[in-house]
Amino acid sequence: MKIALIGHGWLGHLFKRYLMDTYPKQFEFFLTRNLNSDSESMAFNINNDEVPKELRACDFIFFLIPPSKCDSYPLAIQKVLKAKNKKARFILISSTSVFSNNQKECDESTPPQPESQRSINISEAERVALEAHQWVIRSGGQYGANRHPVTFLAKKTQIEGGLNPVNMIHSSDLVRILALPIFKDDCPQIIHAVSPHHQSKEDFYTNEANKLSLKLPPFLREKSSSKKVIPQYLRDIDFKFLNPRGI
Repeated sequence: MKIALIGHGWLGHLFKRYLMDTYPKQFEFFLTRNLNSDSESMAFNINNDEVPKELRACDFIFFLIPPSKCDSYPLAIQKVLKAKNKKARFILISSTSVFSNNQKECDESTPPQPESQRSINISEAERVALEAHQWVIRSGGQYGANRHPVTFLAKKTQIEGGLNPVNMIHSSDLVRILALPIFKDDCPQIIHAVSPHHQSKEDFYTNEANKLSLKLPPFLREKSSSKKVIPQYLRDIDFKFLNPRGI
């Protein structure tokens, strides 16, 4: 079985390592990255280059390139979909940002209401994948494995929205969720990769800062968002989170 990781960056590296460690010698990999190639990855610029012919031999294609690297995110998805073989499963790693801050509880059946141009582009890319009968995994804010978004907050003078619920996912859980379309034939087209516990922004980031011995500026105890992204499918299959609370 051959797996393509289009955009072999931080998450792609962790996902590949998880599959190799958990299922030794079960998979072959085809890896691309936007910058220069290395011993593992082929250089592939989604905007300018032809899709590598090696992609046609892959059984699963995970699209991990962020929207910021694409001239047109929807067209980038179309480009890869046209190049894959008909039996291959294409999985777009998307974002919970397709929901607006005012949507409150959003499960996989909730229609997105994107607010920014970036989230509109992501929502349109999702539509392209879904209409082609492919898969979308909406990831919450990613942390773990040397990625600590709290370090950016530590540079601020104050932090807004301290009472807002957070929609986060630890890397140890995210890589296991990404593997679901490989092993589950009845996997739904949309999966929410988000922790089931929605701490307040202040509580979550204070806890993360304490782990790193960081001092944070004061939080404004205000609530500007009520958005809680619900991982309903993961609840239905009784998925066991390793880091459900970010602890």
